[in-house]
Amino acid sequence: MSDKFDIKFSDFHWIDHTDNPDDLCAHGKAFVKIDDEILVAEDAGSWTLSAAAYHLMKSFNHNYKPNQFSAQLIPCCGHVMFIDENTNELCILGCPNGIDWTISYENNQVVHTTQWNKQVTISLEEWKTTLLALVHQVEDFYAQSKTKNLPEEKADWKAYLRFWKDWHQMKKQIQGVS
Repeated sequence: MSDKFDIKFSDFHWIDHTDNPDDLCAHGKAFVKIDDEILVAEDAGSWTLSAAAYHLMKSFNHNYKPNQFSAQLIPCCGHVMFIDENTNELCILGCPNGIDWTISYENNQVVHTTQWNKQVTISLEEWKTTLLALVHQVEDFYAQSKTKNLPEEKADWKAYLRFWKDWHQMKKQIQGVS
C-alpha cells in the first residue's frame, strides 16, 4: 500500500461486545489516511464496518461524492436497512457521524480526495487488492460468529438478505476487474 494512502479495519466486534445472533452489523475500528491527512485514527471509536465494506464495494469503479449513498463511506452506525421502493437500491441509514471522502476513477487510476482537497492517486489494482482485503476481514468475522437471526419484520429481513446478495455480486464483479 502507498505510504500516502492507507485504510485498515481492526478490532471487530458486535455492538454490545457479545456474539448476539440478533446483531446484524459488524463493528470495529477504522484507520484512513489520504496524503498526510488522517481521516480517522484507530483510537477514534467504533464504526459499522460491514456497512463500510458494502459502501466501499458499491463505490468501486463508480465516481463517489460524500453522502451519495444516504450515509458515509464509513458510517458510525447503521440503525436501519431498507430497499428504496423508487430506486430498488439498498439503503443503510444511521446517525450523521461518519467518515467520507471523494473517490474518482480514470484510466485505471483511483483518486481519493478529502474534504480539504488532500489527494492521493493509486492504481485500480492496488485499490482492488486493498478493498478485497477489507471485504475478506468482514466475511471472516461473520464466519467466526454465531449464525445471525433474521429480523421479524419482513421488510427488515428482505433488506438483510439483499445486503448479502448485493455483497456477493459486488465482490464477484470486483474480483473480475483487471
